Amino acid sequence: MTAPPADEQRLLDIVLGNPACRTVLDRAGELGIADWHLTAGGVFQTVWNFLDGRDPQAGIRPER
Repeated sequence: MTAPPADEQRLLDIVLGNPACRTVLDRAGELGIADWHLTAGGVFQTVWNFLDGRDPQAGIRPER
């Protein structure tokens, strides 16, 4: 397997730096759902926060 391109790796590093996103990605397999995605809010807001120097979880509503 080859390494992902630099931009892709940077995105992965940013998203995985958010503890909430990391938890979702680490635990999703336990749910037994065949086709799932971490999407918009979790990814976009995490990247926005990173670029703005904010806490990775700022503006992301916690689970209910």
